[in-house]
Amino acid sequence: MNFFAKPYPYNAYSPAKIRTVILTGIFVALFMVLFRPFGLVNLKIPYKFLFLSGYGVVTMLVLALMLFLPPRIFKSGFSEKNWTVGKQILYLLTIVLFIGTGNYFYSLIFFRIGENLWRSILAFQGFTLLIGIFPIVTITLFSYNRYLRRNLLEAGDANDRIRRHPETAKHPAGEKIILKSATQNDDPVMLAPGELLFIRSDGNYLEIHFTQNGQLQRRIIRNTLNGIMEKHRRHFPPLFRCHRSYIVNLNAVENVGGNAQGLLLKLKNCPAKVPVSRKFIPAFRQNLA
Repeated sequence: MNFFAKPYPYNAYSPAKIRTVILTGIFVALFMVLFRPFGLVNLKIPYKFLFLSGYGVVTMLVLALMLFLPPRIFKSGFSEKNWTVGKQILYLLTIVLFIGTGNYFYSLIFFRIGENLWRSILAFQGFTLLIGIFPIVTITLFSYNRYLRRNLLEAGDANDRIRRHPETAKHPAGEKIILKSATQNDDPVMLAPGELLFIRSDGNYLEIHFTQNGQLQRRIIRNTLNGIMEKHRRHFPPLFRCHRSYIVNLNAVENVGGNAQGLLLKLKNCPAKVPVSRKFIPAFRQNLA
């Protein structure tokens, strides 16, 4: 696989984004005040330090706009399922270019930068990219390798636990899991606990994947993962919420792999792989004990 097409974790967590906005703005303000790059050391205007600090404020505003607005407008494009190393680098470079444009027009408020508008903008973007491209690529690659290494270690530990404890929980003979639709239009799905493989959420519908008589089967009912968890608490574990869109039967897990986004579960007699997102990895580890 092309390295830039490899999965990369997309951070949709708002508090983390807010911290990024604030810390980046502070860093840019301090950098401009302390080092005054690009000839700004010779700047002769009143309240020079306030003006230089303003670059940090502009950076914060543009960064906040770019981190929160596009993911809300283009939800499918920013889902972690579709996020890659290449998209992460391109997204960050786009943010840098918007920050450069914002800082250019901020500069125009105080002094004349050049006679040619587009030439001046391009020059400003060049300076911005020179500052931003190296740390962006370096941090992205470093983070990718850190996430990947950590998740592969988690996968190895999980496989050891699965070998030691092939089944997370046993059920009385003859017990059934009855998965009902939220409406009366769908027949309930009645399964032995060992037949259920995983459940995937798709909007207000659930895809139930299971085996019966040695055959892999799928049924769709109208319900939510929260609704299933509320009705079947006594079956957790071995059922386990491993992702915002998945419930998996831990007793069906045959092998655990990993990538930079999290863990991937290979289930018995099933070609599909079920993801375990980073948020659920600690609980996944505990439930395999």
